[in-house]
Amino acid sequence: MVVQKQWKRLLWLKQPFPDTYTDPNFHKQYNELILGQASVRPHSSYRSVLLDLFQFYHTIINAMLLYIIFAWFYHYKYNPILIASCTSLVSLIIGNRSVPWKSSVIIIFAMLTLSPVLKSLSKTTSSDSIWTLSAWFSIFYIISISTLESKTLPTNILFSNVTVLSSRLETSTQVFCFLLICIQVNILLPTMEKYLLKHRMKLPHMICVVCTHGTVYYFITKLLGFAITIPLGISSLLLLFVIPRYYINWERYYQQGHPILHQWDAKTPILD
Repeated sequence: MVVQKQWKRLLWLKQPFPDTYTDPNFHKQYNELILGQASVRPHSSYRSVLLDLFQFYHTIINAMLLYIIFAWFYHYKYNPILIASCTSLVSLIIGNRSVPWKSSVIIIFAMLTLSPVLKSLSKTTSSDSIWTLSAWFSIFYIISISTLESKTLPTNILFSNVTVLSSRLETSTQVFCFLLICIQVNILLPTMEKYLLKHRMKLPHMICVVCTHGTVYYFITKLLGFAITIPLGISSLLLLFVIPRYYINWERYYQQGHPILHQWDAKTPILD
């Protein structure tokens, strides 16, 4: 009686099996998986992935607000005191409990002192270099605030970005108002949103999010037109609602640690 050799998972070994051969144990384990004896469930739900992705998208929107504020002062020559007063009033009415205002007052006095210095800082640097440096600061800020638990590094990157942009403004008043609004938008506003979510105040939180995103898309429409806004909005919706489905599918069938793939795929390459 001839005993058939057992198939081995070795590509370099010559075996009396066709290239399309599938080991019976693989079919057995796959059938057990289908029957539910070794069910594979994704670690994440669609809702959790969607919320995480939306938080990242919301961080990008908040970062874009910084450039909108800068354009108001630098390009459109809006009244900086009026804008700063309006944003401060809004922050005072929604965030009177969530924001440590004693620390905010200290920061405001510090900005009053630093505004003339920041205005003259990097004045000899060309504007093209300033725009490039600011873009890299924004990228680093988004990555750091999305991946790091500590907010020290993102805050320092944000302040560095505000510093280089402040050197393009004309007056110390513009610099002070620009600093004040940027701190409210990128530091106090996220703190206030976390407070609203923690206390299940969904309506005020939704109002904050809608106002933030509406401001950014309004400015993009005003500057570039609907020809850019509509494709950008559609791309954002696809990013938020379609990519989580692909992620769940990848986690279920292709992520390392899959009950079948983890056993049958080589962990490390075997070289002859």
